[in-house]
Amino acid sequence: MGEELKRLSKSGILQSDKLPSKVAMIFDWNNYWANAELNATSRNYINKLLAYYQAIARQHVNIDLVAPTADLSQYKLVVAPFMYMVTKQDRENLKRYVQQGGILLTGAFSGMVNENDNVYLGGYPGGLRKLTGIWIEELDHLDQGKHIPVRMADGVVQGGGLDEVIHLENAKAVAVYEGKYYAGTPAVTVNDFGQGKVFHVGTYLDQNGLQAVIRNAFSAAGITGHALQAAATVDCTVRQNDQTRYYFFVNTTPAGQVVANPVPGAQDLLSEEKTGKQINLGGYGVAILAVER
Repeated sequence: MGEELKRLSKSGILQSDKLPSKVAMIFDWNNYWANAELNATSRNYINKLLAYYQAIARQHVNIDLVAPTADLSQYKLVVAPFMYMVTKQDRENLKRYVQQGGILLTGAFSGMVNENDNVYLGGYPGGLRKLTGIWIEELDHLDQGKHIPVRMADGVVQGGGLDEVIHLENAKAVAVYEGKYYAGTPAVTVNDFGQGKVFHVGTYLDQNGLQAVIRNAFSAAGITGHALQAAATVDCTVRQNDQTRYYFFVNTTPAGQVVANPVPGAQDLLSEEKTGKQINLGGYGVAILAVER
């Protein structure tokens, strides 16, 4: 390892930076504290964010964590998975972002209360009702371990934990529930707002469901990965300096994997060999490719 680190230090890789992110995820301490007080498994703020983060990371796309009041103009997609508490300043910032062409993705139990933890009057999701274009009649909490099928365009996935009974106002349905008394009603919606769109997920989807929603949001935002065609179990990222772009591939499993090479002919800085059309990664293997910009 020492020899490898010595070689890498001479490659210019230490002077590289990650590519600017096109996706931001909102992390808010007020929401963390508001949900932590309840100590409920279904309201674990960190776990909800991690589920969405994992779904995005598996698309091999960089993600920034930002505050709800941050400047969002540089991002094509902003994800707010569990924004239970929404202040007036938060709401105006999100509204401005979407009106100017941004894509916003919100999750279940969002927009419920203001900065004083008081419920918004006028129907759920009060703080985000105009943005999402929906009205939530009620919330159905499922027992832990129980699930409900959700029909999406490309198949059935599983929801659970909490289901919002949604009525469309200006939004359109992207997926519908296939169980319980609200079967056939929207589970995932999309609303045109200004020049942008707002996706809303009204249940706690499994990873297959979240990844399907993320792909829809990426398509609306015009986001693709770094031309990296790799399994979800291979971590991929790209960094660059003024002269060179570096592609990192990390196999997170003990089994060998083959990855399509986005830059055939590039040198692997670890093996010091030229690469072909494919990259062979051994168990927990790593490859770092360098190509001139």
